[in-house]
Amino acid sequence: MPVIGNHSEQPSTLFPVLAEKLALIDQRAMSLPELHGYLSALVAAPDLVPPGLWTPFIFNEDGIAPRVDDELLTAVRKEAVECYNLVSRAINEGTFEPLSGTPNAADSDPDDLMKRWAEGFFKGTALWETVVPVAEDRELTSMLLPIAYCIDAEAIAADVQDYTSTADFLSDDTRESMYGMIPAAVLMIRDYFQNLKDLHASPAEAMLPFDVSVDQEDEWDYPCPCGSGEAFGDCCGRME
Repeated sequence: MPVIGNHSEQPSTLFPVLAEKLALIDQRAMSLPELHGYLSALVAAPDLVPPGLWTPFIFNEDGIAPRVDDELLTAVRKEAVECYNLVSRAINEGTFEPLSGTPNAADSDPDDLMKRWAEGFFKGTALWETVVPVAEDRELTSMLLPIAYCIDAEAIAADVQDYTSTADFLSDDTRESMYGMIPAAVLMIRDYFQNLKDLHASPAEAMLPFDVSVDQEDEWDYPCPCGSGEAFGDCCGRME
């Protein structure tokens, strides 16, 4: 999985600093756990998603850039790319954990943190839809189960046949097991898409007729969020 741009800040401060800036810019911005989940989904995506497509949604669900100083906006977008790189390295090195590099208060509710992380992840999967129809891919849906569990375990309990009862499915032991499965699930999703790439020229070919739209291809010409003035495909979007 590619690393885009440059990574400069220490992991212990990178995510909290970005989340704090986002909260000051727009009250609707992603929270720290949600941001980490969102970027995790982008790293595991079937194809590299250009920052021009995903950075607008870290500010608000509408994807509308806030009315702030252009220099500040460019700096925040660049820091978001650096956070993406942090998650990408963790996944590539096999050290990925949900919320890693995102210190939380000691009194934070772990279930609430995991729910917000998972909600961010599924917001990221929305950007997969131009390549793969998630709901129609049963294998992929199965891999996403531990993450979906974090959001609403009761809603999916009836669809799971491996547990003797709903109470069993909602037990503390099952919850801990599901949380523990998430790192492996993210790696499986990344590898699943990579295997499709190995078999086909692109994920779009692998999943025809659900191919990449022309508009998405054009995003490689989107101005790079690092502020260089170059097109994303010629700057931070180049494969390393």
